[in-house]
Amino acid sequence: FDPERVAFSPRGITGVAYPDDPAAAAGYGVFVVHENPSAGQPLPVSDFLQKPDLAELNRTNAIDPGYRVWIDTGILNFAPDAARTLVGCRDLIEYYRSGQRNHNLYHEILFALLTKGELADHTSLHQIDFSVVLLPYCGFFHIGRSRELLQNYYTLTSAAALCDFRNSSHSNARAFPHLKNSFIYNTLITTPTVQITSPAVIEGCILDDQVQLDGENLLTGIPAESGAIHLQRGQGLVVLPVGKHDWSAIVYGLDDSFKEDTGVTFCNRPWKRVRRELALTDNELWPSGVEPELWTARLFPLRPNPHSAVSAVLRLVDENRKAPGEPRLSLQEILASVNQSRLLRQSEEIARRARLLLWQSGQNDFPSLSFDDLLRLCRADEDEETIARGLERALSDCRDLSERAHFEYLLHAFVLRRAEQKNDSQLLQQAQAWQDRAFATIRSAVSQGLIEHGSLTRTRGTIIRSDEVVWTVVPARLDFAGGWSDTPPVCVDLGGAVLNAAVTLNGQYPIQVMAKRHSEPVIRIHSIDLGAGAVIRDGDELMQFTDPADWRSLPKSAFFAAGIVPMDKSVDLQSIFKELGGGIDLTLFSALPSGSGLGTSSILGTGIIATLSRLAGIPISSDELFARTSYMEQLMTTGGGWQDQIGGAAGGVKLLQTAAGYRQEPILSWTQLVPPGQKPTERFLLYYTGYRRMAKNILRQIVGRYLGRDRVVLQTLEELKDLALAMKDDLDHRQLDEFGARISRTWECNKRLDNGSTTPEIEEILNRISPYAIGAKLLGAGGGGFLFIVAQDSRSAAQIRQILEKDPPNDRARFFDFAIDPLGIRTTVL
Repeated sequence: FDPERVAFSPRGITGVAYPDDPAAAAGYGVFVVHENPSAGQPLPVSDFLQKPDLAELNRTNAIDPGYRVWIDTGILNFAPDAARTLVGCRDLIEYYRSGQRNHNLYHEILFALLTKGELADHTSLHQIDFSVVLLPYCGFFHIGRSRELLQNYYTLTSAAALCDFRNSSHSNARAFPHLKNSFIYNTLITTPTVQITSPAVIEGCILDDQVQLDGENLLTGIPAESGAIHLQRGQGLVVLPVGKHDWSAIVYGLDDSFKEDTGVTFCNRPWKRVRRELALTDNELWPSGVEPELWTARLFPLRPNPHSAVSAVLRLVDENRKAPGEPRLSLQEILASVNQSRLLRQSEEIARRARLLLWQSGQNDFPSLSFDDLLRLCRADEDEETIARGLERALSDCRDLSERAHFEYLLHAFVLRRAEQKNDSQLLQQAQAWQDRAFATIRSAVSQGLIEHGSLTRTRGTIIRSDEVVWTVVPARLDFAGGWSDTPPVCVDLGGAVLNAAVTLNGQYPIQVMAKRHSEPVIRIHSIDLGAGAVIRDGDELMQFTDPADWRSLPKSAFFAAGIVPMDKSVDLQSIFKELGGGIDLTLFSALPSGSGLGTSSILGTGIIATLSRLAGIPISSDELFARTSYMEQLMTTGGGWQDQIGGAAGGVKLLQTAAGYRQEPILSWTQLVPPGQKPTERFLLYYTGYRRMAKNILRQIVGRYLGRDRVVLQTLEELKDLALAMKDDLDHRQLDEFGARISRTWECNKRLDNGSTTPEIEEILNRISPYAIGAKLLGAGGGGFLFIVAQDSRSAAQIRQILEKDPPNDRARFFDFAIDPLGIRTTVL
């Protein structure tokens, strides 16, 4: 079911139920709810039934108008008050400790909440609220008996589909095609002498000797060197570590219940007959004072190694049916003394060895494993070499660009690790080469999106006149949540979700671009804010745009992204000038302080592309403009996502969402930061800290961690996307306090992704204003630049202004007035 639909009550105990036919109720617990059903919200429980028949369902009004009943999933949520009350039930706890009996949680305890039974401390139990959340749909993957478990493996279920469960997962079983009709999981097979008649399930096993399964078998937890195994039809075998060093083996029938009921069976045969054949006395089967049941019968051998345990237990079901010698344990005793740590270590070692074999054979099916996951598979240098060779083999077969980048980055990580261990400069160069290949592959993925979009083709319209000027103005961008989810390859793999706003600062458009034609066949570029200029005369010089530290790289790459100059090393710039009717004067201006975090370079790039396209008469849509800007950033090797350029170029406050895929075409949903007629600065403040972030390669670090499938990064990116959606909803409903609180959560996510997002100086500013702010975050990558603040109210906003204006952290720090710009980028011809 969809867990997002479940909201547990903050008080008492909350169950979870799903609708089903009344005929199904006889096997389960049933909630009775007399209020109108509301999906996902906790409702008071009117009654709770256990395995009711149709008469009881009718008597309690448990059947709703749609002729459905609410079946218990077994999920119970205990709110803190319920946990405290239960812990305080001293008499009830002492009753259990005395060993008199146990009460069933889903029967006596839940009944007691509804005053349907008198238990010790019943007065306290009656005070616990009892609610239930009703699911509109739930696929119930029910496992009752062994046979039902076996049958579920051979049935297509929603649980298997949702969890992507596949046969041979965590196993090298695919190397043995004759076993394809058996379900084999977390198992290592090192011998060809395994013969299985399906259906059969094998889990957590090392099969290194002859195995014969005659059908309808379950084989579980078989460790190495367990010897030959032969199971007849309908039998199961499990081997378990007991205590520090011993092993016990259990053989059973798929229809055995191990309960002293009428007709109880052992290995699918009547238990009474088996007892006679084994010739075991009561004293040999049951210690003094123990209830004589199959559950407590000492049938199963305890041995110092798995081979002797398996061979001894299988004598219980061979033709001679001989009981194992002493010592023996009952199933009850074994389950109470299993060494869980040994069991887990065995399972992990099987998975490790199976995965290494898969890498070695080129059958890797774990593309989402992180570098740390892969490293945990290694116990020696040769294991690392095995994985590295497997990655290279996977690369040779991989056509998906994003997956290629993942493999290339993992190779970078492995080679870098060896280089650092051996202090080898040559290996260090190899590691750098793999990293460069990974980011080059990402650039290819962005280009692929443009190719699919058809955006690299050029069509010409009207070129501007010789005395006309193209003038483009663009607002800045404030990013609220979702940043980094828009960055390739994250957005290519997972889709992106970003909430941001286009703003003017102090009443002005902070980013402007102008272009005109001139008679001299050269490109003249002038940056007003930098006071710098450049003249470009040929194609070779124009193509030198891969140094992000060079301010000229941005306008140079924009000529290619705009479609004016083709990406061809043999391009003749003079022929293009002739086509345009002369050279180009390009003037750039950004009024934003350096390192502002307001998306300056991307937005400026968008402005240049829009200006040049209009000058050359190349029509360009908004989606194409955004895609070409992303392409420009990849040409410059800076990477970057799509949110900066769209944040400024598309006006207003908006949620930007894309689906996974090479073609990143954002869907925009608008909202408002404040109601009409209200100024944003009554609650929201924009403060330039005066600090500029000096850290380099921030994008490479975070994208690198994503390519390495760092768990923290993956989880944080999902949280940032969720925050973007939730904050859009907050603004839609004028819930500014909730919006402010989530601004702080976004800030925590940013710091989790990159500990350079903050500095002691920034934290000092935040501490000074914390009594008056609900939330605050640095915009962009952080480390400096602009701080966005959500004040508690207008009076608190004034107080924050007073604090920081009276004692600023440096002589550059200052407040900026901002206004939401509804229109975004504007290009005119004058």
